[in-house]
Amino acid sequence: MSDQGLYVLNHAQGELSQAFIEGEISLPAGRPEMAKVIMIRAKADAGTVEILDKKAMTDGTVTLFICYLCEEGQVHAFESVTSFKHTADLENARPGMLGRVQVWVSSLDYSMTDSRRLNINAIINVMLQTEEDMEIEAVSSKSLPAGVMARPLNIQAKACTARMSRAVQVEGELEFPQGLPPVESILYIEGFATVKDQFCEDGMAAAEGDIRFGIIYSTGDAEAPLAQFFGNVPFAESVSVPGAEEDCDIFAQVHLKDIQATAEENIVDLRAVLTLDIMLQQDTEIQTVSDAYSTAGDVALETREFKLRKRAGTVSGSFAVREKATCGEEMPLKVLAAFATVSSARAQAEENKLIIEAVLNYNVIYMDNRSMAHGFSEEIPLRVEETVPQAQSGMEVEIMLFPEQVQAMVAGNAFDIRALINWQAELFSSMDIKLVSGLELREQEQKTRTGIVVYFADDGDTLWNVAKRYRVSCEEISKYNPGVAEELKAGDKLILMCKR
Repeated sequence: MSDQGLYVLNHAQGELSQAFIEGEISLPAGRPEMAKVIMIRAKADAGTVEILDKKAMTDGTVTLFICYLCEEGQVHAFESVTSFKHTADLENARPGMLGRVQVWVSSLDYSMTDSRRLNINAIINVMLQTEEDMEIEAVSSKSLPAGVMARPLNIQAKACTARMSRAVQVEGELEFPQGLPPVESILYIEGFATVKDQFCEDGMAAAEGDIRFGIIYSTGDAEAPLAQFFGNVPFAESVSVPGAEEDCDIFAQVHLKDIQATAEENIVDLRAVLTLDIMLQQDTEIQTVSDAYSTAGDVALETREFKLRKRAGTVSGSFAVREKATCGEEMPLKVLAAFATVSSARAQAEENKLIIEAVLNYNVIYMDNRSMAHGFSEEIPLRVEETVPQAQSGMEVEIMLFPEQVQAMVAGNAFDIRALINWQAELFSSMDIKLVSGLELREQEQKTRTGIVVYFADDGDTLWNVAKRYRVSCEEISKYNPGVAEELKAGDKLILMCKR
């Protein structure tokens, strides 16, 4: 007997693996030869995900931005795109599951082969996640046969009612901040997108947020050939979803797939492509049993065990970083540009707070007192505690960090590094579940003792397993043993009235 079948949304814990890129990139034809590389930035973008039996396959690209000096001491830049494919083991993966992937560059090393070629070694962190609409067949606690004793089990879960993914085009115009050198050409842009609000109304699901970006551009000024600035543009998107009303539970995620910018005079024209994923959920409850027996006969049980992992919430915040780093051999005169990325990010949930640990990798391009450009990079370990009222000890956390407003100022022979770090985390609660998926009554094969039985509890005994062993109800045991607890202590004395 299995009399209820429901679908619940189950999230598998994200698995982190690594892809490796090794190879050579060449300077595009017609570009001046490289004398010195002063900065390399790398950005990873994910492609498709295919879920197989106990593994997942994904692909993507890594875009490298190389800023260098030619023999004449002038600053130049170019981009190179490299593709990668990656297969990762996922113990709980099965065909038919939905897959999500996030990728970011964990480390990057390079060396100059000659004036037109660079040898690149990069490690790409790949976070693969699966989710499924899992069907659960279970015996209902409300329709048990006569004489069957059961341990009720109520499972609170989420069920997906709709999900969709779409590309969103974003365009915007911004004025250059006052006081910056005029733009000659934009060399490099990077950014990230975040959702600030998500809601349902009148059959529409909507998400609003912004894209935050940083730009490096050339000025045409030999004394300060590069400059940078940061900015943001908003986005808003809504989609028609039957049944989407104000009380719907909506979850939206956004990923920046592409961002480009051009400049004319003091106006920046920005164009971006986002991938927006929206899922609508509703609360569902399964009223079933975790164990059962009969006082009148034998019961054959079919059971199922699984881990139910559900999203407990999405939280976000930001914190400021200020560190001082000693420069190399060249005495800095002025900073031209500074960028940062975050690697090795992780978070642990405790009561009402998250403990976040990561490594901030930053790059600085600066001029010395001989008007020569140089590059400087260093790693800064981070550890912060952020107040999060939704956090509870034991929750699992998946977190991403995004630096913005990165600044470096000359302080003697050192740099005063400042950055604002935005973070976004998903909180998950997990429950190991064992339920009865099928039940069949059978004739009693072995007689049990009848009459009055005096029982002394063993280690690990509970009121339930004693009642099941002697085919009496917990209520009857409590009746003849007032004050008895569910968890018994070794040596506890019980009076049992066995009728069969």
